[in-house]
Amino acid sequence: MRDQLVRAYQKFREPGNFLRVVLLFISVSLTAHFAIHYDPDWGATNLALSIEATVASAALMVMGRKSQRDAEEARELHRQMLEALTDLARAQRDMLHDQAKHLRVLADHYAHLAMSLGAGAPLPHPPSVVTAKDPAAWPDLRG
Repeated sequence: MRDQLVRAYQKFREPGNFLRVVLLFISVSLTAHFAIHYDPDWGATNLALSIEATVASAALMVMGRKSQRDAEEARELHRQMLEALTDLARAQRDMLHDQAKHLRVLADHYAHLAMSLGAGAPLPHPPSVVTAKDPAAWPDLRG
């Protein structure tokens, strides 16, 4: 119920609507004051404007609290997103660390292979590279 009142008041306080209403109120107040001597001390007009200002203050406080809750929810969502990104970065770091270890092993293997080729030793046969079952069909890479 309160949110509906705040929304209705916000609609009323839109710049175009509010300006029309205030101008109408001022016109009616001035006309009534000078034409029929209504509200000779401007007390009723002052009271009406004070009530509107009080309602505006209350509505602004409600909107401020809602904005604060929304900001807190956004902060929590951002915290969760940053935590997830941190976890992803840590997983990526661990994966890169593992890949670096595998690359070091491969580099050592290729260095050993190059030394074997330079010494004329027989080639090792990695089954993932050479698929021929007969060693005689293997290419001679010693060059």
